[in-house]
Amino acid sequence: MTEYNPTPQNPKGGSQKNLIILLILLLIATLIFSIWQNNKINTLDENLVEKIDTVSELTTQVDSLDLMLNDYEERLIQLEKDKDQIANYSEELEMQIANLKNTITGLRKKLVNADPKEIERLKKEILTIGNQTAIYENQIALLIEENNQLKQVTEELNIENRALTDVNQNLDKKIKKAAVAQYGSLKVQPGYLTRKNLFEPSDRARKIEQIIFNVDVIENPLVESPIEEKITIRVIDPNQIVITKSVDNQTLVDKSELFTLSHVYDYNGKYEKITMKFSEDRKYVKGKYKVEMLIGGVIKQSTSFELK
Repeated sequence: MTEYNPTPQNPKGGSQKNLIILLILLLIATLIFSIWQNNKINTLDENLVEKIDTVSELTTQVDSLDLMLNDYEERLIQLEKDKDQIANYSEELEMQIANLKNTITGLRKKLVNADPKEIERLKKEILTIGNQTAIYENQIALLIEENNQLKQVTEELNIENRALTDVNQNLDKKIKKAAVAQYGSLKVQPGYLTRKNLFEPSDRARKIEQIIFNVDVIENPLVESPIEEKITIRVIDPNQIVITKSVDNQTLVDKSELFTLSHVYDYNGKYEKITMKFSEDRKYVKGKYKVEMLIGGVIKQSTSFELK
């Protein structure tokens, strides 16, 4: 009878096999975890990069809005300097720009720790601000156009005003020039005094004792205040000698400083009849006498009479 002897088993060999399997499972699990973790990190990196790009883009947009805002403020200051008539509208625009400033400041603060949802909301808010900014730009463009039109109208009014001023000045000059005494024809009558001391006209040289000058001052409604007038009469005899009481026997060369008589009066624009008399104990020669009437040193009328 044969005896059966079974082969003895090694308990350590089974434990090693189980350990190897466990290590393999741990390695696979670690590998799977590493792959998952790597994918998660990659996803986070992509989100972070996207977030950084989006924040950078939003920051650029905010900077652009800030530049536009500065431009609008400068244009608004210029508009305020141009005309006071748009002051109220400019003040309202200033308030809107101030609100826009506050909004931009708030956006910059929010962009520091913004999450994707917040960034999306900020995008919409920036879009709204951009639209509002465009409205402000249109309003400023309208203000500029209105201001230019106002400038044009003002310039046209200034041109018209200057033209009217010139017309008024010309009218004033004409009125001042016309607001003077106007005279009728000078009438001259030589003669003598009778025994009753009455004037008797005569053309006989030997009888002449007195010469009477009459002139009418015409009414002039343009005269608003009294004007001092001086009438100067110069009589030149046939020998070209000025008849005068002040100097005798003067030739015609010196006649600019000589006169026969003068009359000073205040003219108030009303009709007035002026009579001047020249009396002198002298001999009058026969011939034609020339008579000049001067106003302000200028000869205004000239007439004559003849003695026999």
